[in-house]
Amino acid sequence: MLATLSPAVMASEGQSDIDLEELQQQQEQKQLALYSGEISDGRLDEILEGADQLSTESELVTDQRSHSLDLTLKNEFRNADRPSASGAYGPKIDAWVQYFGFDYQTQNLLSWLDIEAGAHSTARIHADPDKSTRFYLDGHDSFTIFTGSVNIKPTDYIELKLGRFGTDYYAGTLDYYVPLLDESSVRPTPSYKEGAMLKTQLGNFHVYGAAAGRYAGGYYQDWTDYGVVTGIDPVTGELEVDEDYKYFLATVWDNTQNSGTEIGLGVSYLDDHSYQGMLNASQIYIDSNQAFWKLELRGFYAQLLGRTKDMNTMFLEMQGLEDVDNTFVTSAQLTYSKDGLTFIGSAGQVGNRLSH
Repeated sequence: MLATLSPAVMASEGQSDIDLEELQQQQEQKQLALYSGEISDGRLDEILEGADQLSTESELVTDQRSHSLDLTLKNEFRNADRPSASGAYGPKIDAWVQYFGFDYQTQNLLSWLDIEAGAHSTARIHADPDKSTRFYLDGHDSFTIFTGSVNIKPTDYIELKLGRFGTDYYAGTLDYYVPLLDESSVRPTPSYKEGAMLKTQLGNFHVYGAAAGRYAGGYYQDWTDYGVVTGIDPVTGELEVDEDYKYFLATVWDNTQNSGTEIGLGVSYLDDHSYQGMLNASQIYIDSNQAFWKLELRGFYAQLLGRTKDMNTMFLEMQGLEDVDNTFVTSAQLTYSKDGLTFIGSAGQVGNRLSH
């Protein structure tokens, strides 16, 4: 495999006997030789030796300290007669926002330590005061969420994040769509959690464990406590929550390189609220006509616990409904793509309706 130097590496702060600019020029010359065929008449071992040398030189450089600051911009406009998830009911929606995301991170700050920091701001461009902004804004106001974590890396395959870290696959803060831990945002601001997250790799298995006390981003414009809602503050009007930690454990088996298969399994637990389980599975296949097929399966189960279960029973009794304390969701989706055309079909089933 031919290796190249990234801009982040070229901005390295670490000290090295290697001249980065000279090394990059040497690599580019060797790559041009490999691609242009200048050594194609030579033996195979010459080509492999050249590629190995490039890889070794690149490894020497990528061990150096570097840092990066990324800027993400999103501009979104939403105007609708009702929310898409509310059937024929719901408020009218009007929101036009501009998102600014600043993400700073280090690479090899120490051999075992890195840091991340971020500022994520959604600014109001326009919002009709007589309509809902549907969680695009804090009511009708702009808002900013600050994040940051210390990342401890005792080995190449273990990382512990402490602080406020991203849990949003679509924003790139998770390598996989990790069941239950991932909360990919459908709003400009990505999703984050506050607490600790441990991730490790065992062959094709990627294991994640987390304990979080608060969350933000997505539909939430401020840091919100995990826990059971116990009432409403009569002065501020905010929900009163019996604060607690929510626990997550998940694994993803990634065998896409060999068989096109990926399977993820996750569980979560919040005392006095619920335990949940989720399974994701996908299979990719390219047929003899170079058509792309992808089958995706998903299953979810939730069981209410403690005070949340009791409140659910009380609510259902008031409505004259059957007392149920668990539910499930299953879905399947098939994607077909060829010659620029894509077709998607899906089906699903939803279990009992719960009040909490």
